[in-house]
Amino acid sequence: MFMALAFNYIAITNNVEHALVLDSCGIQQIMVDTEILGKAIRQSGLNAVINNHKIDDVTKLKNSGIKAKVICRINGFHESINLEIEQAVNAGADILMFPMIQNIDNFKFMVEQVNNRVAILPLIETPYSIFKLKEIINIARPSQLHFGLNDLHLSLGMKNLFEVLLSHAFSSAVAFASNKVELIGIGGIGDPYITQKINPSLLINEYKLLGSHSVILSRSFFTEGYEPNRILGALSLLESMICDVPNESKRAELKNKIEKF
Repeated sequence: MFMALAFNYIAITNNVEHALVLDSCGIQQIMVDTEILGKAIRQSGLNAVINNHKIDDVTKLKNSGIKAKVICRINGFHESINLEIEQAVNAGADILMFPMIQNIDNFKFMVEQVNNRVAILPLIETPYSIFKLKEIINIARPSQLHFGLNDLHLSLGMKNLFEVLLSHAFSSAVAFASNKVELIGIGGIGDPYITQKINPSLLINEYKLLGSHSVILSRSFFTEGYEPNRILGALSLLESMICDVPNESKRAELKNKIEKF
């Protein structure tokens, strides 16, 4: 059932049965999402998912025998973040995702708490983190970095998250990171078999043009559940899009659709 994949895919779940299916389909990374502090307020009105995951779920996934790396997205900096980091490391997380970076000293503190015991994946989703990208990379020396679109477009006051993709400042940040970090990810992608507001082929084209080779599978990717053949089919369709040579005509089409969104 396993298929080799050209892109790196991140699936969010704390369900062991779902994780086993995803792993068998070749998904390389599975995320336990424990970030809750301030998220409901920040993303109110977006129909965004606030996951009810626990750090203990990391251990359950690790003990299931999956080959996929387990990411734990913890909370942004708070007064007990050192304890949260210890819990996530002790739970067996392969990678800690650091969200909502808004102070470089606090970020440095979190990196020092990890002390090279597990990998760090900075989530660049605030204007501050865009402007402090060089320092973030120099401090964490990550092999993987992801640009989040939800919180970034909200903090910038843009009309929708896709508008971020049209920004020269954003593309410059991604280009800079691509020269420093091995694996760059941008945003998410939905099920290509289901009609989306923006065609996944246009997003994949743009992600590739910007320099991304990783994406989060969004909630809509699993609308039809976790049937293995369905997931494999959707992944195969995405991979066929990825194998297409990226082109500027699709970029122009994406720009037109975003502006009319």
